[in-house]
Amino acid sequence: MHVRPGLAVPLMILAGCTLPPAAVGPTPPATAVAATGPAPTGATCAATIACYGACEPLTEDCVAQCDAAAAPGIPEQSRAVVACMASTGCDTLECLEAQCPSAYRACLAVPPPQVATFTSDGAGAAAVNDGFAYPTVTFDDGWTSTVQADRVVVEQGGVTVHLYYALPYNASDFSGTGRMARDHYWDGVVAREFAVESKAYRDGNAMGFPPPYVEGWAIDRARGQRRFLAMYLTYEPNGAFITLVAAPDEASLFALFPKAADSFQSDIPAMDRYNRFPLGPRDVDGTWQDGGGGTMNWYDAQTGAYVGATGVATSAVFTFASDGSYSNVQNGAAGAVGAMGTFQQEYRGRYEAARWQLVATNRFQGATATFAAHLVAVRGGRLLALDDGRGSRYTLVRTSR
Repeated sequence: MHVRPGLAVPLMILAGCTLPPAAVGPTPPATAVAATGPAPTGATCAATIACYGACEPLTEDCVAQCDAAAAPGIPEQSRAVVACMASTGCDTLECLEAQCPSAYRACLAVPPPQVATFTSDGAGAAAVNDGFAYPTVTFDDGWTSTVQADRVVVEQGGVTVHLYYALPYNASDFSGTGRMARDHYWDGVVAREFAVESKAYRDGNAMGFPPPYVEGWAIDRARGQRRFLAMYLTYEPNGAFITLVAAPDEASLFALFPKAADSFQSDIPAMDRYNRFPLGPRDVDGTWQDGGGGTMNWYDAQTGAYVGATGVATSAVFTFASDGSYSNVQNGAAGAVGAMGTFQQEYRGRYEAARWQLVATNRFQGATATFAAHLVAVRGGRLLALDDGRGSRYTLVRTSR
């Protein structure tokens, strides 16, 4: 996007608040977006950002026209991405995903994955005994997931998908070397496990954002098989996640993953939806905790002057006892920084965990709540995911047993 020096930045609006001109950092190069005119009606977030880039000069009227052509909810997503790019100086997709994960996911990441449902216990080999009831599970669409020490392996019909657990991400490991993050992790992880015969990219339609994607032929040393590999890399702050597909040949891989190398909507990382395992009767015994928060700085839309900050912080602690009782303490604080209000809510009752759900009595106003539940495998253990379908969602880590 071309932002001329000294130009007011009315489009940098996030949550109804104009960012000050001083917050605008280096802008992405012209190759960051490709646009020739207004976005089509019902345009996606990526197309709307491209439309912004086509505004010459960059005015609020032009930006508003782009927003008007976007699908509902897209203008907010698009402006959040642009604001983050400006404030962080990001000019690559990798930087955007690492520095602005929420905005990136909402705008450019893969669509929310469809939930696969459980039909039977799988019989996958090489599962680790991590103390949970289900090290392997087969879903009703035929994929089988197996927990291993450093990844979850998902298999069907001769195709294997490796969902590696989080790896350290530090840009200094490859910055200035002429390599991108995708090369660092392909060479440092994939090439150590597989005898790589070739290495290639698919950057032709990247819109200035080369996808974090690498492909090539290799020998799977563990299985003694020649396979066509496709690796897609995703990021969290300080963490990188490799999703690696191993298929008998290139055609079979792209038949399953036609958008494998797409910069914005690759269907390879969406396979992380198969990192979910049902609950055994005693899998949730112990104390589990979730927490998070955030702050927002506010500025006067007319003068750009800083007018204060607001914040929110929450925590939830669940203790599930082996006798079927539970307790849940929830704490939080919200409001203007320096004058935040606090709350605490405590529940006690009975619970029952049964594969894909957890039922708890005596929740809000004494009602019984049914949570959709599953376990997520991570290095050294599992996380407990709960969702009551009414706005209460938790991703819990066990702190004691």
